[in-house]
Amino acid sequence: MDPTGQKPGLPPGGWSADPYGSGTSKWGDSAGQAEGDTGTQSPLAARIPGLRLPRPMLGAHVPVYTPYIWMLLAVPVLAARGDVVRMVAAIPHTGSVTPATVVLFSAVMSFGATGLLGYLDWRRLRGVGVVRPFHWIWAFLPTVYVIGRTTVIRKVAPRRGLAPVWVLIASFLLIALYLNHVI
Repeated sequence: MDPTGQKPGLPPGGWSADPYGSGTSKWGDSAGQAEGDTGTQSPLAARIPGLRLPRPMLGAHVPVYTPYIWMLLAVPVLAARGDVVRMVAAIPHTGSVTPATVVLFSAVMSFGATGLLGYLDWRRLRGVGVVRPFHWIWAFLPTVYVIGRTTVIRKVAPRRGLAPVWVLIASFLLIALYLNHVI
């Protein structure tokens, strides 16, 4: 113990080590908190209303890409292909299954899939220690979510996290080429 009563190598009183191994500390007692909860505010943030402390940096070993972000990026490409819609349109329609019904069903499924994948991505990022990740509700607008997510990741893990934006740009190019019958 040092003269202040602290054990060497441990965070000072009121601070606890990040349980996800990012190498950072957080304010508050981690006992009894829900997974991904960042604890209570620091004393400084508690005294100054509206003050947000900077996000802690992620360690180099902490993954910033989840399988969910890649699946989310695939949804618009798959929806743009529209092979299923064209196949159903070729079938003589009888009853309630018309091409318009299939298009509507496809759009609703794509919309729901992006929301679910955005939520799962957001939850995983919180689980690895990203404080205040870009909110999952923006996944219903996939372009906005990917750009916002990348902005947050680049703040907590410099020089990492840009790949989803490049994949997004590539997917726009592929969709444009496909819709113009180039590929």
